[in-house]
Amino acid sequence: MTNYIATTDLSAYAPELDTSQYTSQTLSGIIARATEQINAYCNVKGFEVATEIAETDRARVNPAGELVIPVRRPQILSVSAIRLVHGSFSASLLLTNNGDPIYQIPYPGARLHYPDSYLDASGTLIQGATTRLLALRGSKIFYEIDYTGGYANIPGPIKEACTLLVRDIISTRNNQDGVSGFSQGSYSVQFGNDSSGESKLVKMARTLLEPYVQRWV
Repeated sequence: MTNYIATTDLSAYAPELDTSQYTSQTLSGIIARATEQINAYCNVKGFEVATEIAETDRARVNPAGELVIPVRRPQILSVSAIRLVHGSFSASLLLTNNGDPIYQIPYPGARLHYPDSYLDASGTLIQGATTRLLALRGSKIFYEIDYTGGYANIPGPIKEACTLLVRDIISTRNNQDGVSGFSQGSYSVQFGNDSSGESKLVKMARTLLEPYVQRWV
């Protein structure tokens, strides 16, 4: 796992935060915790570029009859193989037709869509010899996908969210006695939580992360 910000980034994203009491190793560990929190909240394996082999999950067929394959390392950069699995049936999907991708990757690149006509075009039969993907809606079909995904440059909102979570972790460490706030030089912070028990820093971070959360409906 790659941290979404470096220790040196803290001075740029949170110049008011005094980290002089922490070693570089300790700060790196705190940033790693914040990065893990981001991955868990966004339901992803990570946002840095990496290749995933045989990532498996439930495939969906939407109301338009498109086969929808979500991934857990957005954004999709390239795809090398996709396999559909249904019971004892397994089939590799064609990726291109005359050199052009058969599938579409809508913004922001977290899933790919195969058209309902795909099975007709490829001559593939599945589940009762149907050639229409829409007939598979509601079926327990799983996919395996080999792909490369992620961002060469981590988006700014994710970096900002990571900084906010680092601040939250540090403020929690500085609030072992449960005080309502503290001042450190020119830096002042209030620890007040809302009714959910979340700090304002966490809520601000999650607002920034909302566009990157992967949901399977």
